[in-house]
Amino acid sequence: MTTFGGGILAWSAEGDINAGRGSKTTLVYTSPKRVYDPVGNVKLSPQVPSTGAGIATLAPIPEVPPGDVDLVAPLDTIDAGEAGIRVSGNLNIFAQNVVNAANIDVKGKATGLPPLAVVNVGALTNASAAAAQATVAAQDVVRQERAAARQALPSVFTVRVLGFGPASEAPPPAAPPRKPADQAYYDPGSAFQFIGHGELTPAQTARLTERERRGLRGR
Repeated sequence: MTTFGGGILAWSAEGDINAGRGSKTTLVYTSPKRVYDPVGNVKLSPQVPSTGAGIATLAPIPEVPPGDVDLVAPLDTIDAGEAGIRVSGNLNIFAQNVVNAANIDVKGKATGLPPLAVVNVGALTNASAAAAQATVAAQDVVRQERAAARQALPSVFTVRVLGFGPASEAPPPAAPPRKPADQAYYDPGSAFQFIGHGELTPAQTARLTERERRGLRGR
């Protein structure tokens, strides 16, 4: 692992190269870097801790140039392992097999890595769109069937009769039957009562008072 520039070259003629095991959260402290100018002045670079393990060329501060990594195992395997391989520059790999390539992080250009399996996002999107269209089409069919069922239902009308137009004139009342002479103008509720017309019968005379009888005799 390098932290102040420089590259890493690893060669295994007959064996493999393994980045090993280690936690990616492990803190790695390094001593401050001393820089001398032509006149003998000394400058100390800031101390920036790094994290992780494995094979790495780190650039913790902007002044550090990127470092390259070259790994060669022509007859065996290069394994990024659990610790992983981190490269701030370019990575060159030459081996029969490369294992755990997903645990390799390269800032620059990588050569010799196997192609990673890429999920076809476009196919998933198309499948999702097709499923959505199928759902919409099914909903349209259901709506059409419900509309057809509503149209097939019998209609119910409520009718309220407000009138039958102007009423026709009532027929003239029939003439009352003619009454006998003694009852032609008889009104039981009137103050004037008619007993008879002309000669009175004994029954009609019996309804008169004594004074009325005298008046009839004197007539």
